[in-house]
Amino acid sequence: MIKLRSSLILFLLLLVVLNLSSCATQKPKLVLFIAIDQLRYDYLTRFSKYFGDGGFSLFSKAGANFTNAQYKHSVTKTSAGHAVISTGTHANVNGIIANRWYDQEQKSSVSSVGDDSFSLIASDRDGRSPHYLLAATIGDQLKKINGEKSKVVSISYKSTSAIMMGGKDADAVYWFVDSLFTTSKYYMSELPNWVKDFNSSGRIKTYFGKTWDKVLSDSVYSVQGPDDVDFEENVAGLGRTFPHTVDAFQYSPFGNEVLEEFVEQAIFNEKLGQRDAVDILWVGFSSNDWVGHLY
Repeated sequence: MIKLRSSLILFLLLLVVLNLSSCATQKPKLVLFIAIDQLRYDYLTRFSKYFGDGGFSLFSKAGANFTNAQYKHSVTKTSAGHAVISTGTHANVNGIIANRWYDQEQKSSVSSVGDDSFSLIASDRDGRSPHYLLAATIGDQLKKINGEKSKVVSISYKSTSAIMMGGKDADAVYWFVDSLFTTSKYYMSELPNWVKDFNSSGRIKTYFGKTWDKVLSDSVYSVQGPDDVDFEENVAGLGRTFPHTVDAFQYSPFGNEVLEEFVEQAIFNEKLGQRDAVDILWVGFSSNDWVGHLY
């Protein structure tokens, strides 16, 4: 289980609704939550001059910027952080103290999302569910109020991120395992056709062998220090210095690209934002965390 070291989870709340700014009383059709692992707050200020007109520039100019946000929990790991974001509660209420912990009854280490009762679809990896999540997420509360009128979908590369954001009553929760997007039988009995089509499209394979290189001049990167330092790792043949030849694309920016493409397909195929009641889409970008751990 990859943990989130002492760095911030950036939490961006974007209300996706036509002309929302000019019509404050209009209810949103789709609420999009974006969590980015290991994206420290100072990245937004240190690198702001390189941002384009959209993306982070759009959030900072048209959104609210909380400059004094603080953690109220000590263990800034993936499961604990995402559980706080989705439920608004801490471990003493939501039960998620870390990615893994020692269970005294089972006398063994357990995963925060581990559950042998619900196997994965199209994968022989260990079962997953929100079994240990004790508090209701925002999506759970929405489903309690609106039922089938609203749809809640959660997507991330990590099962920990996806499940902790999606909660117990989400309509669909997807994460990445063995070069495909999958889920647990806790949420559904089989993958929808659009997910099967995405997995079989060969889209992921197109990234293998690609080159991940710098996009700006070398002088721009001097603020980051040398490209090669002792604690960096060489995983899956990526190497420790630029350019990197991609053999494990989730350890590169290409991982975020594939996730974003999958999210677009989810919005279209699940018809998110096209109902009378509000829908929620959770998106967790994990490649930043993996890159951060390597380099």
